[in-house]
Amino acid sequence: MIPTSSKAPPEQTLLGQPQSAGAASGEKVGPGDDQGSDENKICKAQAWDNGAWHAEVKKVLQDLQEAKKVDIEKLDKYALDNFKSLPVEVALVVVQKRMNTDTNVRNESGFLQKTCDNLRNQWQLDAFEVEESSDDDVDDDDSD
Repeated sequence: MIPTSSKAPPEQTLLGQPQSAGAASGEKVGPGDDQGSDENKICKAQAWDNGAWHAEVKKVLQDLQEAKKVDIEKLDKYALDNFKSLPVEVALVVVQKRMNTDTNVRNESGFLQKTCDNLRNQWQLDAFEVEESSDDDVDDDDSD
């Protein structure tokens, strides 16, 4: 009898990473995990979460900057926030579309915004809306 390993290889996520114990572990949840994906089977992990880029998104953004296609620091806040709120898979498609665009883009923020909006529609994601800060809400009712 030939000995075999009792460990099966871990399932892979769409990004090629092994699935982990889940969101509670602080690692990405694979798209095969019902808790980690939405009704469209898109992983819920966002491109920007807890003050940092997702590892895959960070890598492709660095590639984009090295190719001198775009400078992330010069993008307008609205377009960048829209991009940051995308699921990882969709954000990777946005960056890939920019990498594949050979023409000189005059308005990088506009290109990013339009691509994000088009993919939100295509993937049936909620439209991006700027969240109002609750710090600006002031009660005018000062009854003593």
